[in-house]
Amino acid sequence: MKRFLWLILVVFVFAGCGSQETKTEKASGLEGQKKAPSGQATALVRQGMKNLNEGDVAGAIKAFHAAIVKDPKDSRGYLFLSQTYLRLKEYPRAIEVLTALLFIEPNNGEVNYLLGLAYGLNGDKEAAKKYVQRSVEIFQDNRDKENFLKSLSLLQSLFDK
Repeated sequence: MKRFLWLILVVFVFAGCGSQETKTEKASGLEGQKKAPSGQATALVRQGMKNLNEGDVAGAIKAFHAAIVKDPKDSRGYLFLSQTYLRLKEYPRAIEVLTALLFIEPNNGEVNYLLGLAYGLNGDKEAAKKYVQRSVEIFQDNRDKENFLKSLSLLQSLFDK
Protein backbone atom coordinates (compact mmCIF):
# COMPACT_ATOMS: atom_id res chain seq x y z
CA MET A 1 0.00 0.00 0.00
CA LYS A 2 2.84 2.39 0.86
CA ARG A 3 4.50 1.77 -2.50
CA PHE A 4 1.19 2.44 -4.24
CA LEU A 5 0.85 5.78 -2.44
CA TRP A 6 4.39 6.78 -3.39
CA LEU A 7 3.67 5.79 -6.99
CA ILE A 8 0.66 8.10 -6.98
CA LEU A 9 2.78 10.89 -5.54
CA VAL A 10 5.43 10.42 -8.20
CA VAL A 11 2.70 10.63 -10.84
CA PHE A 12 1.75 14.03 -9.40
CA VAL A 13 5.28 15.24 -10.00
CA PHE A 14 5.41 14.01 -13.56
CA ALA A 15 1.94 15.36 -14.28
CA GLY A 16 3.33 18.72 -13.31
CA CYS A 17 3.11 21.01 -10.39
CA GLY A 18 3.29 24.13 -12.54
CA SER A 19 0.71 26.51 -13.92
CA GLN A 20 -1.68 26.02 -16.83
CA GLU A 21 0.59 26.94 -19.74
CA THR A 22 0.30 25.34 -23.14
CA LYS A 23 1.88 21.98 -23.90
CA THR A 24 4.34 23.69 -26.23
CA GLU A 25 5.53 26.00 -23.46
CA LYS A 26 5.88 23.09 -21.06
CA ALA A 27 7.74 20.97 -23.59
CA SER A 28 10.18 23.77 -24.27
CA GLY A 29 10.55 24.60 -20.58
CA LEU A 30 9.57 28.23 -21.10
CA GLU A 31 6.65 28.37 -18.69
CA GLY A 32 6.68 30.44 -15.55
CA GLN A 33 9.69 32.57 -16.36
CA LYS A 34 9.77 35.91 -14.57
CA LYS A 35 12.76 37.28 -16.38
CA ALA A 36 14.16 36.89 -19.85
CA PRO A 37 16.43 33.85 -19.61
CA SER A 38 19.83 33.73 -21.21
CA GLY A 39 19.66 32.59 -24.83
CA GLN A 40 22.43 30.07 -24.23
CA ALA A 41 20.71 28.65 -21.15
CA THR A 42 17.44 28.36 -23.09
CA ALA A 43 19.20 26.50 -25.90
CA LEU A 44 20.81 24.14 -23.39
CA VAL A 45 17.50 23.42 -21.66
CA ARG A 46 15.91 22.70 -25.05
CA GLN A 47 18.84 20.42 -25.91
CA GLY A 48 18.37 18.60 -22.62
CA MET A 49 14.68 18.10 -23.34
CA LYS A 50 15.51 16.84 -26.82
CA ASN A 51 18.05 14.44 -25.33
CA LEU A 52 15.47 13.13 -22.88
CA ASN A 53 12.93 12.63 -25.65
CA GLU A 54 15.55 10.64 -27.58
CA GLY A 55 16.42 8.52 -24.54
CA ASP A 56 19.85 10.11 -24.00
CA VAL A 57 19.60 10.66 -20.25
CA ALA A 58 23.34 11.28 -19.81
CA GLY A 59 23.25 13.94 -22.53
CA ALA A 60 20.21 15.55 -20.91
CA ILE A 61 21.92 15.70 -17.53
CA LYS A 62 25.00 17.33 -19.12
CA ALA A 63 22.82 19.88 -20.93
CA PHE A 64 20.85 20.77 -17.79
CA HIS A 65 24.08 21.15 -15.80
CA ALA A 66 25.47 23.40 -18.53
CA ALA A 67 22.27 25.49 -18.48
CA ILE A 68 22.70 26.02 -14.74
CA VAL A 69 26.30 27.12 -15.23
CA LYS A 70 25.32 29.55 -18.03
CA ASP A 71 22.48 31.11 -16.02
CA PRO A 72 22.46 30.08 -12.34
CA LYS A 73 19.36 32.18 -11.64
CA ASP A 74 17.21 30.44 -14.29
CA SER A 75 15.23 27.76 -12.47
CA ARG A 76 14.50 25.59 -15.52
CA GLY A 77 17.86 23.81 -15.58
CA TYR A 78 17.55 22.97 -11.88
CA LEU A 79 13.95 21.79 -12.20
CA PHE A 80 14.54 19.56 -15.21
CA LEU A 81 17.75 18.18 -13.72
CA SER A 82 16.08 17.40 -10.39
CA GLN A 83 13.11 15.73 -12.10
CA THR A 84 15.52 13.65 -14.17
CA TYR A 85 17.27 12.53 -11.01
CA LEU A 86 13.90 11.73 -9.41
CA ARG A 87 12.99 9.54 -12.39
CA LEU A 88 16.33 7.77 -12.06
CA LYS A 89 15.63 7.28 -8.32
CA GLU A 90 18.78 9.23 -7.48
CA TYR A 91 17.07 11.03 -4.64
CA PRO A 92 20.16 12.49 -2.91
CA ARG A 93 21.19 14.16 -6.17
CA ALA A 94 17.67 15.52 -6.69
CA ILE A 95 17.75 16.88 -3.14
CA GLU A 96 21.11 18.54 -3.78
CA VAL A 97 19.88 20.27 -6.95
CA LEU A 98 16.59 21.38 -5.40
CA THR A 99 18.34 22.67 -2.27
CA ALA A 100 20.56 24.83 -4.47
CA LEU A 101 17.48 26.16 -6.26
CA LEU A 102 15.74 26.83 -2.96
CA PHE A 103 18.46 29.38 -2.12
CA ILE A 104 17.55 31.23 -5.31
CA GLU A 105 13.76 30.85 -5.05
CA PRO A 106 12.83 30.15 -1.40
CA ASN A 107 9.18 31.05 -1.97
CA ASN A 108 8.66 28.79 -4.96
CA GLY A 109 5.93 26.29 -4.12
CA GLU A 110 6.99 23.84 -6.81
CA VAL A 111 10.58 23.72 -5.53
CA ASN A 112 9.41 23.11 -1.96
CA TYR A 113 6.95 20.45 -3.16
CA LEU A 114 9.60 18.60 -5.20
CA LEU A 115 12.12 18.87 -2.37
CA GLY A 116 9.59 17.39 0.04
CA LEU A 117 8.80 14.62 -2.41
CA ALA A 118 12.51 13.86 -2.91
CA TYR A 119 13.11 13.69 0.84
CA GLY A 120 10.08 11.45 1.24
CA LEU A 121 11.24 9.10 -1.49
CA ASN A 122 14.68 9.08 0.13
CA GLY A 123 13.14 8.00 3.43
CA ASP A 124 13.41 11.24 5.43
CA LYS A 125 9.80 11.73 6.45
CA GLU A 126 10.41 14.68 8.78
CA ALA A 127 12.28 16.73 6.16
CA ALA A 128 9.62 15.78 3.62
CA LYS A 129 6.88 17.12 5.89
CA LYS A 130 8.74 20.39 6.41
CA TYR A 131 9.08 21.18 2.70
CA VAL A 132 5.66 19.93 1.67
CA GLN A 133 4.07 21.99 4.46
CA ARG A 134 5.90 25.03 3.10
CA SER A 135 4.60 24.30 -0.42
CA VAL A 136 1.04 24.06 0.95
CA GLU A 137 1.45 27.50 2.55
CA ILE A 138 2.91 29.05 -0.61
CA PHE A 139 0.22 27.63 -2.89
CA GLN A 140 -2.47 28.72 -0.42
CA ASP A 141 -1.05 32.25 -0.25
CA ASN A 142 -0.92 32.39 -4.06
CA ARG A 143 -4.48 31.06 -4.31
CA ASP A 144 -3.21 28.23 -6.52
CA LYS A 145 -5.97 25.75 -5.75
CA GLU A 146 -4.79 22.91 -7.99
CA ASN A 147 -1.25 22.82 -6.62
CA PHE A 148 -2.48 23.52 -3.09
CA LEU A 149 -4.61 20.38 -3.26
CA LYS A 150 -1.71 18.30 -4.66
CA SER A 151 0.58 19.48 -1.90
CA LEU A 152 -2.06 18.95 0.75
CA SER A 153 -2.64 15.40 -0.50
CA LEU A 154 1.08 14.64 -0.30
CA LEU A 155 1.28 16.17 3.17
CA GLN A 156 -1.66 14.10 4.40
CA SER A 157 -0.06 10.93 3.04
CA LEU A 158 3.14 11.73 4.94
CA PHE A 159 1.19 12.00 8.20
CA ASP A 160 -0.83 8.83 7.50
CA LYS A 161 2.26 6.62 7.54
